[in-house]
Amino acid sequence: MSLTSYVKKRLTDLLEEKRVVVWYDGEEAFGEVARSFAAPDCSVIFAKTSRLSARRRADEVLSCLGDSGQPSPAKNGTLLIYCAWSRGRTQEERLQDPFEGFALIGDGFGDQEAETFQALARLAIPDRANEIDRLFAEGRPTVAILEGLGESVRYPLLQEALGTDSMVEVVARLLFRDDALSKLMGVTGSIQELLRLLQAGLGFTPPPRVTGPASIVDHLGRYVVFSEFALALPGALPDRLTGVPRSPEAYRTAIYCLCDRMRGSDDTRDGYIALGERVEKALRLPEIAGELPELGPRETFPFEERASLKRVQSFARAGNLTAAEQLIKHEPKSVWRNIPERALLWKVATRCVDFLTAVETWSANVFRTGETLRELIQAYTARDGHWQTDRQQRLVEQGAAACAEDDEVASLVALCRERYTEVVGASQSLFIRAVEREGWPPEGISRQSQVFDKQVAAPLEERKKTVYFLVDSMRYEMGRDLGLILDPFGPVTVSSAVTVLPTTTPCGMAALMPGADGAFTLVEAGNELVPAIAGRPLRHSEDRMGLIREKYGDRFYELPLGEFLAMPQRKLQAKVGKADLVVVRTQEIDALGEGPSLYLARKLMSDILGDLRTATDRLIGMGFDTFVYAADHGHVLLPEVAPGSVIQPPPGDWKMKKRRCLLGSSVARAPGVTILRTSQIGIIAPVKDYAVPSGLTAFEAGHGYFHEGLSMQECLIPVVVLQARDRNRPGLGGQEVEIRYRSDRFTSSIIGVRIWFNALLPESFGVRVEAYDGSGAKAKLIGDAADCDARDPATGLVTLIKGSEVQVPVRIKDDFAGPSLELRASDPTTGAILHRLKLQNAKME
Repeated sequence: MSLTSYVKKRLTDLLEEKRVVVWYDGEEAFGEVARSFAAPDCSVIFAKTSRLSARRRADEVLSCLGDSGQPSPAKNGTLLIYCAWSRGRTQEERLQDPFEGFALIGDGFGDQEAETFQALARLAIPDRANEIDRLFAEGRPTVAILEGLGESVRYPLLQEALGTDSMVEVVARLLFRDDALSKLMGVTGSIQELLRLLQAGLGFTPPPRVTGPASIVDHLGRYVVFSEFALALPGALPDRLTGVPRSPEAYRTAIYCLCDRMRGSDDTRDGYIALGERVEKALRLPEIAGELPELGPRETFPFEERASLKRVQSFARAGNLTAAEQLIKHEPKSVWRNIPERALLWKVATRCVDFLTAVETWSANVFRTGETLRELIQAYTARDGHWQTDRQQRLVEQGAAACAEDDEVASLVALCRERYTEVVGASQSLFIRAVEREGWPPEGISRQSQVFDKQVAAPLEERKKTVYFLVDSMRYEMGRDLGLILDPFGPVTVSSAVTVLPTTTPCGMAALMPGADGAFTLVEAGNELVPAIAGRPLRHSEDRMGLIREKYGDRFYELPLGEFLAMPQRKLQAKVGKADLVVVRTQEIDALGEGPSLYLARKLMSDILGDLRTATDRLIGMGFDTFVYAADHGHVLLPEVAPGSVIQPPPGDWKMKKRRCLLGSSVARAPGVTILRTSQIGIIAPVKDYAVPSGLTAFEAGHGYFHEGLSMQECLIPVVVLQARDRNRPGLGGQEVEIRYRSDRFTSSIIGVRIWFNALLPESFGVRVEAYDGSGAKAKLIGDAADCDARDPATGLVTLIKGSEVQVPVRIKDDFAGPSLELRASDPTTGAILHRLKLQNAKME
C-alpha cells in the first residue's frame, strides 16, 4: 500500500468513527495529500492560510452535524481540519489553539509518536523500513520520494484478492479473518505472490513439504510471534529453541510493526491473543524459557507478562521500588496486562508499589518530625503528610479484596501488610510516649467537641441551609479523599480535630453535638459509663437527635444515609426541603468493619465516600449550601489480630471494657499496656484510670479492624466543610452512553467492557457501572466496576471522556449462576439508567 493510500485510509476510518478529525502536520509533509483527500460527505478545511477563516468555516460545518433540520450530506457528514502545525503539548498551548475544541469533540491525528511522518511511512511500507530510516537520518524526504520506494515491487493479485498489498495488512487479514484465505485461493497466482511478499518483507519461507495455503498461514503465525520474542530477547535463546524458524535481524522493524498492528487493533487483538496462547503452549515456552534471567520488553507471550509481574514483586521485596515502578509503567499497553483478570492483578501491584513508596517516605521522616503531639499531628496532616500511607494502605486492601485471583500478588500484599505494621508501629510508639508526657487533648489543635458550634451553628445563625453528615469511623485520610471528590461543587476545606476519649461511637458522636465543648463527661447509668453533655446522658442516636431537635425545632430533620439514597427526589424534597438543618447519619464503615466479613469491609469501605458525594449532589439541588462532614472516631485496618498478639488486660476494677480500652481502677501494671490517669487525658468521669494497648494490638483476638484505642488513626478525625456554589444540575446536552462488549455472552467472572460517551456540554462524566441478574426494578445487584484507571477508588464511579471509549472490568459475584445478566451505566445522582447491555452466561459452556 502506498503512503498516500495508507494515510487516507487511516483518516477515512477515523472520520467514520469520530466524525470530526483535526489533522496536525507540524512537519508540513502532507499538504498535497490533504488537498487531494476526499471522502463521502466530508468537508475538508485548510487552516494554513487563515486560521480565523478556517475556524468560522469549521464552526458552520460542525453546527450542521447531527442537526435534523439540515440536508442529509450536512447532517450525516464528517469534518476534517488540516492544521500545518503541531498540537500543543501543554494545557496553555492547547488553549491557544483555535481547533483544540474540535479535536476534543472528535479526535486528533498526527499528534502521537506513531503518527509522525516517519512512523506513518514505516507503517505504510514496512518492507522498506530500513531505507526510510536512512532517508530521514540523512535528510528530509518528501511523500513523493517515499512513495517511490514501493514502486519497484507491486502485488496486484494480492490487491485483487484481499484489497491490499501492504505486507502488514495482508498478514493480519490472513491470520485473523476467516474469509481471507478463501479469497486468496480464489485468485490464481496469488499464493505465489504471497510467498514473494513474505520473503521480501519478513524473510519468511515455509518449511519443506509445507505447500498447502492453510498450513503456510499456520506456520506464518508461529514465525511472526516467535520472531518478535527472539528479536526482543536481550540474551541468547535457550538451546531447545534455536531450531524454531525465526526472522533474521534485518526484518526486526517489520516484525515489530506487524505485531504492534495485531495487538493494537480491535479487529485483530482477540485473534492475536489466541495465537500467542497457542504458540506458547506448542513450544512449551514457560517450561523452556520461563527461567531466563531476563526477558524482552515487548511481552509477546502471556508467560512473559506473568514473569514481569513476578519481577515487580522481586524488585519490591528487594526495596528497589524505582525498578518496580519502571517495570509497571514500561509496557502499560501490553495486550496481556489488559485482559480483565490480569489487569486487576497489575492494578493491585501498582497500588502496592505506591504504598511501599509512601511507607519509604514515612520511614525516612518519622523520627524527624519532632516529639510533641502538635508536631506529630502536623507531620501527619500536612499536604504531603503521613496520612498518605494510610490512604495507600486502604487502597491496597481494597484492590486485593476486589481481585478475583490474587495468589500471584499475595506475597506482595503480604509485604505491604508487614511494612504497614512496622512503620505504623514505630509511629505509634512516638505517639503513645507523647500522650504520656503531655496528656490529651493536645494544645493548639481543634477539638472534636468544637465542631458543631464552630462549623454548624455558625452558618445556621446566618440562616444558611446546612447539612451535617455524621460519618461513623471515617478516618482522616478518607476525609482527604472526600474533600477531593467534593471539590467540583464549590470551595472545600479539610481540617483535623482530635477526638474525645475513649474513641467509642457513643462518645465520639456525643462530642459532635451542640454545646459539647467543655460540657462533655462520662456518667454512670446503671452499671455502665455513658457519655453526657451538661449531665444529660446521650447513650443512643435517638438521644443525640433529640438534643438537636430541642434546640432547632422544626428547622431540623434527620435520617440515615441509606434511607436518604433510597428515597425519590420528590419525596425527599417534601421531607427535608423546608428544614434549615439536615443531619444525615451513616454507620456503614463501622458496620462493615465489625461485620462477619473483613473481606467485604476492605472491598466496600471506600464506597461510602461515593454515597456521600451523591447525597451532597442531591441536596445542593434542593438549595442547601453549607455541608459539614465529621466522624466520631477513625479506625485501624489490619488483616487480623492474631491470638498470639493479644495482650492481657491489667488487673483492676473496670467499669468499661472494650476491645482496645478499659476505664476504671487499676491495681497493677501489665506488659504492653499504657495506663493513664483520666484527669490527665481530658476524661471527666467517676473513674481514675484509662488503659490501652501501647501498640496496635487488642485485649481480644479477632478482625484487624478496630477503634476504641489510642492511636493517630483512631484519635484524629477529618472535618470537611463545603460551601456549595449556586447551580442547577447541567443537562448532558444530547448525551450518548454505550456499553460495548465483543460478544453477546460472557465466559469469566470478570467482564472487560468498553464504555463510550459523547455529549454537547461536559467533557467528562462520572457514571456508576453495575451488573444485575435481570432487567426489572427488582433485579439484584451481582457485580460492579472493579479497580481500573477509569474508576475513582474513592467513589467507585467510572469517568467517561467525551468522544472516547474507556476500558472497565466488571467483577461478577463468583456464586452467580443465572442464565444472563444486564450491565448498566447509570447517573449516580438521579439513578437514571443511561445504557443497558444484556449478556448470556456462558461460563459453564
